[in-house]
This record gives sequence, structure tokens and C-alpha cells, in this order.
Amino acid sequence: MSRRTRGLLVLGAVVVLGVAALVVYTWTGRVVQPTITQQEATERVDGYIRAAIAQLPADAGFTQVVADVMSCEPSSDNGPRGRKVVSRAFETTAVPVAEFNRVFDTLKSYWVGNGYVVLEDSRPKDWYLWVQHQPDEFRLSVQGNARGLLAINASSPCVWPNGTPDPQ
Repeated sequence: MSRRTRGLLVLGAVVVLGVAALVVYTWTGRVVQPTITQQEATERVDGYIRAAIAQLPADAGFTQVVADVMSCEPSSDNGPRGRKVVSRAFETTAVPVAEFNRVFDTLKSYWVGNGYVVLEDSRPKDWYLWVQHQPDEFRLSVQGNARGLLAINASSPCVWPNGTPDPQ
């Protein structure tokens, strides 16, 4: 093998290892990115879920049953500790089970037409529809059961309480 060939092989190996190291570094979540604040996440969750409920008849009578901020640990994105997830849930029993399909279709049409991507639609097996808003990754779902309970849930992605990590 010539000296030039060996040099090119070594250079190629270095480039491949460098790219692999960058990919591993990124996948392990070592790059800390700023986020919106917890307050901004709360406002978006509230806005997204209220906009969804507004698509349904006013007499549906949804009641808020969850307003929570939880630790984002273990995080679904393998990111750093200290971030939070904002979540909300509303429920009703005022919508007859016979109307669930219409409710799900209405919400699905609204969400798809407003920047959401369907992650899962379990109908007809289960009453469950899960979507994600693009590009901010807020997630909403509607779920029902045979007893007539209908719930709409929303959650934020992991966010830093103040938008950036606290100084150490």
C-alpha cells in the first residue's frame, strides 16, 4: 500500500469517527438548547386545548380536571434534567357515546387543518386520537370510553422554567 493510499485511509477514518462522535454527542442530549418559558408553555397548552373544545357544541360541558406542571424526568428526549412539562385535561359526560365519532372527526379535521400531525388514531378499536402541533411539539389527545366519559388532554414538550437552564 502506498504512502498516499494510507494517508487517504487515515483521513477517511478520522472524518468518519468525527461524524460519528458528533452524532453520538447530539443523540445523548449534551447540547443544551433554550426553550420557551414554563409560563409561555402554560399559555400555549391552555390556548390549544380551549381552541379544541371551542370546535365542539357549547353544551358539551367540559370541566377542567388536571392543571399540572411535572418534572420532565426521565425525559422522553434524553435531554438534561431540570425541565418541566405543562399539562391540562378536561372531561365531560354530556356527549352521548353515539356522538363520539362525530366529535373525533370534528377534532381531527380541525387539528389537521391547523398544523397538527396525527400520531395515532385508534378508532374503531378504541376511542383515542393523539396529535402533535408542528413545529412546537405540543401534544393533544381526545379519548372516550363506553361509559360516556370524553376527555381532551394537552401537554407541552420539556421546557426550562425560565427558558434556559439555571446557572450552576
